[in-house]
Amino acid sequence: DKRVEIALESCRQHLLKLQNPDGSFSSLTKLNKHPGTGPDCLALWALMHCGESRNSKAVQRCMKFLESQQFGVNFGTYEIGLQLCMLEKYFEPEIVASGMYLPENFEDREIARKKLREAIPARFNNFVDNSWKRLDEAWDGNAYGYGSGGFNWSDNSNSQFAMLGMRAAVALGAEVKVEVFVREAKRLFNTFSPINAFDMVPLERPWKPKDQYQSDSRTLIRPGGWGYSGGLASDGKFKAVPHGCSGGGLCSLAIAIDELAFRKMLKPEDELAADKCLAGGIAALMHCGVRLYGQANERIKIEDDRAPKAKKEKKPAPKRNADDWEGMIVDMLVERTNNACGGGRGLFYDLWAMERGFVICGVKTFAGVDWYQHVATFLLSC
Repeated sequence: DKRVEIALESCRQHLLKLQNPDGSFSSLTKLNKHPGTGPDCLALWALMHCGESRNSKAVQRCMKFLESQQFGVNFGTYEIGLQLCMLEKYFEPEIVASGMYLPENFEDREIARKKLREAIPARFNNFVDNSWKRLDEAWDGNAYGYGSGGFNWSDNSNSQFAMLGMRAAVALGAEVKVEVFVREAKRLFNTFSPINAFDMVPLERPWKPKDQYQSDSRTLIRPGGWGYSGGLASDGKFKAVPHGCSGGGLCSLAIAIDELAFRKMLKPEDELAADKCLAGGIAALMHCGVRLYGQANERIKIEDDRAPKAKKEKKPAPKRNADDWEGMIVDMLVERTNNACGGGRGLFYDLWAMERGFVICGVKTFAGVDWYQHVATFLLSC
């Protein structure tokens, strides 16, 4: 799509304009109040995905800044996860050349991993090893927490960024211990919450190869998902799912299960449990057409502190037919745009979580709708 190419180039140019002379991207850097290098890594990651060569002056300037700051962090898990994801993109040429993305078994990956470690500078190998171990330290026995920053709770939001970081660390050649993936799979099994308001549906597994059993009409599952702090309401009365955390849960569970299967450590009963959770999460998001729980939740509004605003009368959402999935998606996008907020609950956070979950699970359509094309069209119109 030519519009996508234009948008990516526009984004690249915008990021280049935002970059500070020292290579950073944060506006706080100008005030000598740098919040940690997570935002810079996120911007650099996006810049390279927009087509900027890693050998360009802008990328090298940012990498120099990051190293000068020793890849410092403020909000632990989020930033470390982003740092590792950025480095996977930065060292993509070495990863591809080593064959790290190609092996179909653990033994062949070990050969590629050793080749990759020789190609990546030792200081970055050491950083990646230390980073996944720091993520591991953020596990509090229930889920991943911040690891730093003065916050002492854990949640599904931190956990999904931890698993993104762990996956990137594996791609970068780190020997991440298998316990990381075992316990995350178990945690997501145990906290998956069925939604009783939804009808049972056949088990669908779009992530399976075509020569394997993808659909099982004899096995019925209850759609469900995950909330911010774990499962959803225990009474099962929710009529929608928080798709930011449910999309993140899909992605995290798929990462864990893929790694266990790759290491030939996935038990048949765990594979079936994972299939039911993944299919249930997808079905719930489809069932409610990404109509969020946000209507029942107060949103943190972005206030203009320059002048008081008149209180807006909240208009009820338009009534939609049960099969009006596109209309429901539009409702969600409008609701999230009008109620933009921070704290990990914003529009782009949720859309990115949903996209990661659907892509890794092989979901092509969203209840008959090409969800990616629809959301991309919306974003292009912003």
